[in-house]
Amino acid sequence: MEAEHFGISVVEMLAAGLIVVAHNSAGPKQDIIKDEQFLAESKEDYIDKLRKVIDSSEEELNSFSDLNRKKADSFSEEEFQKHFLVSMQRNV
Repeated sequence: MEAEHFGISVVEMLAAGLIVVAHNSAGPKQDIIKDEQFLAESKEDYIDKLRKVIDSSEEELNSFSDLNRKKADSFSEEEFQKHFLVSMQRNV
């Protein structure tokens, strides 16, 4: 989805270990994926990115899945609380 403000569905897919090709804008680009390898804009771009995923070895796919789960962990409630508390302590 173009210009999606954050992209909770993207985070949920990452948490499931899925390989996500998202639009190269807004939340997915700035906050979630950040890796140009999995960001696309045009139809042709999506086709190229998806083809790279399809052509990846099982080892590469497993590596992507593991990395994606770790990325999703950075959006957990525990991480939010930790960063929120640090931020509040700086401002008190």
